[in-house]
Amino acid sequence: MKVEISPEFKHQANKTLYSIVGFGLIYLLLVLFTIALCAAIIYVAYVLILKFPHFILLFLAISLIVSSLFVFVFLIKFIFSFEGMNTSHLLEVDQDTEPKLFALIEEIVEQVGTQSPKKVYLSSEVNASVFYNSSFWSMFFPVRKNLIVGMGLINSVTYQELKGVLAHEFGHFSQRSMRVGSYVYHANHAIYNMLYNNESLNRLSEKWYNTSYYAAAFQWLPKTIIGVMQKILQKQYEVINKNYMALSREMEFHADAISAQVAGSEAVETSLLRSNFSNYCLNNVFNFYGAQMQKNRISADIYADQRAATHYLSNKFAYPEVNGIPQISMAEFNKFDKSKLVITNQWASHPAETGRIAAVNKLNIKLSNTIDEPALQILQNQSRSSEWFTRMIFSQGNYTEEPSRMASEEFAKEFKAWFDNESFDAIFNDYYTFNNPFFKIEELSLENGEQQNIETLFGPARVNDTFLLNSYLTDIETLRQIENKTIDIETFDYDGIKYKRTETSEVIEKLQGESAELKEIIEGYNRDVFDYFYYCVQEQPLASKLKDAYGNFMSAEQSYSGQMDLYFDLVQKTNFFYQNHSHSEIAYHTVEVKKAELAFKEALKNLIAIHKANSNTLDTEVEGKLNRFISNTFDYFDGAAYINENLELLGLGLDQYYYLLNDNYFQLKKRILDIQKEIMLQSTVETN
Repeated sequence: MKVEISPEFKHQANKTLYSIVGFGLIYLLLVLFTIALCAAIIYVAYVLILKFPHFILLFLAISLIVSSLFVFVFLIKFIFSFEGMNTSHLLEVDQDTEPKLFALIEEIVEQVGTQSPKKVYLSSEVNASVFYNSSFWSMFFPVRKNLIVGMGLINSVTYQELKGVLAHEFGHFSQRSMRVGSYVYHANHAIYNMLYNNESLNRLSEKWYNTSYYAAAFQWLPKTIIGVMQKILQKQYEVINKNYMALSREMEFHADAISAQVAGSEAVETSLLRSNFSNYCLNNVFNFYGAQMQKNRISADIYADQRAATHYLSNKFAYPEVNGIPQISMAEFNKFDKSKLVITNQWASHPAETGRIAAVNKLNIKLSNTIDEPALQILQNQSRSSEWFTRMIFSQGNYTEEPSRMASEEFAKEFKAWFDNESFDAIFNDYYTFNNPFFKIEELSLENGEQQNIETLFGPARVNDTFLLNSYLTDIETLRQIENKTIDIETFDYDGIKYKRTETSEVIEKLQGESAELKEIIEGYNRDVFDYFYYCVQEQPLASKLKDAYGNFMSAEQSYSGQMDLYFDLVQKTNFFYQNHSHSEIAYHTVEVKKAELAFKEALKNLIAIHKANSNTLDTEVEGKLNRFISNTFDYFDGAAYINENLELLGLGLDQYYYLLNDNYFQLKKRILDIQKEIMLQSTVETN
């Protein structure tokens, strides 16, 4: 199969090759410098020992030579490293166990014109990928690739879409120019090894320098030279990766073009549109079973549960299904995104899905006789594979007794109840997805409530405004990252106008003004909602419940920022645990942590009480550890080393504080919505 390579692809491939050549030259200079240094040191040491023979000078000379050799080892050790992928979480399949899958693979391989995979594995994910075990020498000798196909993917696409996804993966290796990626991979591997994988070398040098004072005399030499080399290599790493990420994005477009040739543009588009939703469904299944751990319940078939969850969520979000597979439109895919900010993330390996979809639609490749049946039918041993992954996924669970398996029918019922409890009802039309029911407290206006109606309160115009405000706030945060160079770009587009990074502040100021105005408008919408529902039940018990629910939420809203400040303050003060400090600095920082803990522990105690008062439970072991953390003052450093057990308690306290605070906030918000739903249903009954 011949797919034209775009001029942009060729341009990025050339830039990447030039950066690799540049790295090669710099690396060669570093090696030559090190060889010359070692040779000079050995020669000087030899001459000195000949002229001034003494055992002290001999030991010092040996130490100097060994120190220089450490620099040389630092530069060449990556050649002997081997990077293999752990496959214990994967299930290997072959032609005998899955003949239909292998028949599809061979068909695609023939069409694309590439090699068959060395091995084929199934994974638990909604994904497909290609990998190979590599060493420095695999850059010069061909290495056959292995294919991974996710069970979660097969479980959520059509046969035609699966064909397109696999064709995309093989497309990465179908053209000669794609080998650039292999060279970049190994160049990156070499630099990364020299920058970050130095544990073995450090241990070896530490053993040597600890043998005697003579050995330690020149330990500064390799540290200084290697430090300078690492700064040079860090810059090379950034240059190569920026170029390669740009090339990688072009490679994705190229692989999509091959995928469209094999499976048709429509199959590529529909699989891309559904990918986020498929991941969302499977992740919710995992989250559901995480909540079941205390009850010692696990899945009987995790992928049957994925299908049940997908069916329920498709109905909930009004996505049509064809052969049990949800169909996501471009409008639904982009529903929440109202951003006017356009940036090219230099560190992104994949282009945005919208760009990929536009590219394959432009190709407009239409095929006849496509197979749109569920891809799951391709697996001959589907039940065996599902059982293997179900067992593997739940094997690491912390269960107090032998867990019981939940049948699919029971799962479908309980998942619905769990999800409904953890989410906002569809009756509100996503009005509360990004919007909290907050407004400035004023006199109750029954007259205003009488003038409102549900169609307007939760209608498309007001919902769109909540999405727009969320996009404003997200764009402001992104622009701040551009301004402080956390996102390293020089230009960006906003609302069709190109700006330089130096002009970011004026765009932020403009957006802050627009977002403040829109926030005022939305708070007015929220006031209209309260007035309407209060008017509907003004003389009924529900009126008091509604008012109390809003009052509790308003109180939580006003205290939320301060409670989060307690959390972030303690997180900031504990960052030093992950850095290198002297013993005196550690002692100072631990005192600061203990000071910050006082208010934090009191707030955590209150959050636990609120959580339990709302009929929620905590894992018995977790609650015991939290009570121990709250009731005691712990040392985190004994003068020589950190006390890991106490640090684990502190980490648990931080994690649970964040969870409890946000869960309480969510429950207060949901309480308002539940009462409003009850009023809506009551009004419907009265009307009928």
